[in-house]
Amino acid sequence: MNSLRTFLLAALCATGAMFAVASNASAQCTNTCGTADDGDCDDGGPGSSYSVCELGTDCNDCGPRFCNNSCATANDGDCDDGGPGSAYSVCDLGTDCNDCGVR
Repeated sequence: MNSLRTFLLAALCATGAMFAVASNASAQCTNTCGTADDGDCDDGGPGSSYSVCELGTDCNDCGPRFCNNSCATANDGDCDDGGPGSAYSVCDLGTDCNDCGVR
């Protein structure tokens, strides 16, 4: 019973994480945080040092936080966004997430 509960909790968390990425897919990555470009990631996301700004507003320090599949060749089995490990550079970084993963 414990393993079933662990499985269901993991599935629920994964579904919530995918929904969060999908719901933020159209958001822009900016440097509007008051402490952008200070060498510390301040947007409260994964790997951040501080949580003084909104997610996605300290991109020079944190990197892009959003991901979508707006690339015309998304879901073709090849990573096409030009980032690390990509096969092609025909789309913008972070627009072929099903093939490249979250950038």
